[in-house]
Amino acid sequence: MDLLQGIASGAPLWVWPLFIGLVLLGLQSTRTRNVSRAMFYGLPFLGLITLNSAARLPNPGFVWPCFMFGFLSGAYIAHGLQSRWLLGRDGTRLRVSGEWFTFAVLMVMFWANFAAGTLRAVAPAAYDSPEFLAPFTLVIAFASGSFLGRSIRALRFKGSLQ
Repeated sequence: MDLLQGIASGAPLWVWPLFIGLVLLGLQSTRTRNVSRAMFYGLPFLGLITLNSAARLPNPGFVWPCFMFGFLSGAYIAHGLQSRWLLGRDGTRLRVSGEWFTFAVLMVMFWANFAAGTLRAVAPAAYDSPEFLAPFTLVIAFASGSFLGRSIRALRFKGSLQ
């Protein structure tokens, strides 16, 4: 229990408002709603949060190919999934169904980065190892790429509201 308290209290103060904001954003995505198509232009930028994490990792010759594979995989899979959540279009507005995928992706991005920061602080040798770098990079890149794939699908959507 002391370890968990140390980890939680050792995190920068800005981490907790960010966490609350991501939880609220994720919970909002669980409801069926009408959104502006413009939101989907900005959605890929949310995924860019992980670029900073990847850029700080050691061994860039190993990390960036993993990142590209994870990113493209996430974009491809989420592009297919997004069609399930698009209900219709009315001009510049899209009707999207509630889903938990967004919440899960936001939490994966947050907690993966939190865990990486903790590992870097308490076990730097493990943080530098390929056994950590590969799965961490693939996970954050997949999450990041998923936002691009979903945006592409949504912006190309032609269905109309009935």
